[in-house]
Amino acid sequence: ALKRAAWYADKASLLAPEDADAYYVRARIHTEAGELEQALARYDQAIALNPSNPDFLVRSTDVLLYIGRTDEAIDRIKQAMGIDPFYPDWYNWQMGWALWEKNDCAAALAAMRRMSRIPSGAHRMLAGIHACLGNKREA
Repeated sequence: ALKRAAWYADKASLLAPEDADAYYVRARIHTEAGELEQALARYDQAIALNPSNPDFLVRSTDVLLYIGRTDEAIDRIKQAMGIDPFYPDWYNWQMGWALWEKNDCAAALAAMRRMSRIPSGAHRMLAGIHACLGNKREA
């Protein structure tokens, strides 16, 4: 499925080289395939073509966190939050992850608590944050 998706995304970027969404989709495919450097390059192309899309910025932070560029990830999340002051809750989850990676567990917990509702998948991140803070019972 990834191979087929990659073919279509590549074709889209050839047909519409100024379409940021084509590069964004290709970046997501590269990420799923574990091709992190290629993913980051495609995210950067999408962001360059549409720098006001906050989702492109935040989604790109998955790759940045995987490769240890935590401060850059935090900067991109903050930039996205500035673009869209009514940003979705998952931006807080992403910020919580980034701050946890930076070992700033108190700030990570504060970021996670800014979500209006904690989705079930976020409880794993919360457990890790609480463990980092020594909150065994909450973890």
